[in-house]
Amino acid sequence: MNVLFDHQAFWYQRFGGVSRYFSCLMDSALRNNIFQFENSVLYSNNVFINDCSFIKNKSFFLNTNFIGKNKLFFILNYINKKNSLNKLHSSTFDVFHPTYFDTYYLNNLKIPFVLTFHDLTMEKFSSLFFEKVLFKNEKRLLLDNVSRVIAVSKNTKSDLIEYYGFDKNKVDVIYHGANLDRKMAKKPMFKFPENFILFVGARDNYKNFNFFVSAIKDIIKSTKNLSLVCIGNSFSQDELSFLRDVGVLKKTFCFNVNDNELAYLYSKAKFFVYPSLYEGFGLPILEAFNCGCPVALSKTSCFPEIAQKNALYFDPYNKESIKNCVEDLIINEKKRQLLSKKGLKRAKDFSWKKCAKETKKVYQKAIK
Repeated sequence: MNVLFDHQAFWYQRFGGVSRYFSCLMDSALRNNIFQFENSVLYSNNVFINDCSFIKNKSFFLNTNFIGKNKLFFILNYINKKNSLNKLHSSTFDVFHPTYFDTYYLNNLKIPFVLTFHDLTMEKFSSLFFEKVLFKNEKRLLLDNVSRVIAVSKNTKSDLIEYYGFDKNKVDVIYHGANLDRKMAKKPMFKFPENFILFVGARDNYKNFNFFVSAIKDIIKSTKNLSLVCIGNSFSQDELSFLRDVGVLKKTFCFNVNDNELAYLYSKAKFFVYPSLYEGFGLPILEAFNCGCPVALSKTSCFPEIAQKNALYFDPYNKESIKNCVEDLIINEKKRQLLSKKGLKRAKDFSWKKCAKETKKVYQKAIK
């Protein structure tokens, strides 16, 4: 079994769940000798593969603007795409697993290909995205020609069938593994609050951050020494204004951390909150579970499927529901301890090795 992964996710993302998924899948396949593979990327700034021995890409991170920058990026991406096509034409691969939704290879493809759908966020919240990034026509064309599809949750599979009318018998659900655990935790060098609620990831639109903060602002203001710690990009000016207006700016912090530091913050947080309106899988849930961090979740999309009865749930559209859930976890230490134990147990159901083994079975189905 020899699989070709292409460059797309590693070209489009410097960080991000899609590229992390593929880098972890490849790493597990290699370490556990599950299947052979190559990746066609030559130029990439992706943080997950820059140190990978199994990918020989050239990093070229440019954080300044200059004349010809867009042209340079176009050329480098063209080289990536050309290398992908050259490898496909070599006829040494059994299966092709493109990492995003460009259709550049369809006219010349002579082997089966498999697609992974992580979520249908763009379909559900299309008004929040530019038309050119929706890939609607590309997805339909790919689905008309694909051999098998991997969905990262039953919820994503259901959405795929609903929005594209795709054959349910050609979809296999394969869960992610967890990247973090308590063993890798390393205390950050920067100063952070001792008593805090943890929020991880993007904060815009369907992530529901502002609505969540509005729901718990009085709890943050009235609870001594309680802070909200966010992990991700620095607060924008609009976010700073919002936090100032609701009166929690001085008790809300934002940090950009590495995996070891994030594992430490999970292990020290009072609990982790995930108020998102929709996710395809929700990898931070596993990260929190693996680090013994109690979890409070929106009761929506894939969250009950992934966390099951090992988290505390709230209605993400209802401020009173959010407030009651947060108050309950702040006050009830025994409940936090119970959720911590249950989360650690649930985390054992997920692993990248299991993901890689199940993915190999999908490749075998695609070949038949």
